[in-house]
Amino acid sequence: MGDNTIQKKKTQPIRKIENREEAVNQDSPCLPKQKTRFIPKPEVLHRIGRSNSALYQMISGGLFPSPYHPHGCRTSLWLESDVDNWIAARLAEAGKGVAA
Repeated sequence: MGDNTIQKKKTQPIRKIENREEAVNQDSPCLPKQKTRFIPKPEVLHRIGRSNSALYQMISGGLFPSPYHPHGCRTSLWLESDVDNWIAARLAEAGKGVAA
């Protein structure tokens, strides 16, 4: 009769991630190739130079990226790249394009 054994696939051992930055920036097909960093609302407000109410009016009008809310947390976080892209688009609209 035939051999009915199942061959186990060799896998790499699970590596302990030492810090949050390493976890966010490790190579993964699920993550964007650019550096991924979440920034809190105070930093977003500082970067875009708008008030809290103006920020949420832009979000509700579809003019600014929506925040991420980590599971079980009331904190609003934005991808730094989303905010940077929004700023670059505003500069381009104003005719002050940013050299890449």
